[in-house]
Amino acid sequence: MWANQGLKQLRLFELGALGSRDWENLARELAMAFSTPGGKRFRERNHCYDDLYAETDKYENKNDAISEWALGNSPNNGPQSAG
Repeated sequence: MWANQGLKQLRLFELGALGSRDWENLARELAMAFSTPGGKRFRERNHCYDDLYAETDKYENKNDAISEWALGNSPNNGPQSAG
């Protein structure tokens, strides 16, 4: 369902009804989701969203704080000690 909503937002952005800042934030979030193991499998099996993937790929690997937090990609994200 989230890919469907992302595609709708992309269409609104293309029509000028969604601001670029809002689209960029959403595109970064979608790029993070599509880069997970489950997201990659989803992409392989759902080609009806190919234009959405092409747009969100522009925002992949941006190394921003959101992706580090959400996906645990921070270099300091090792096991935490209990105390």
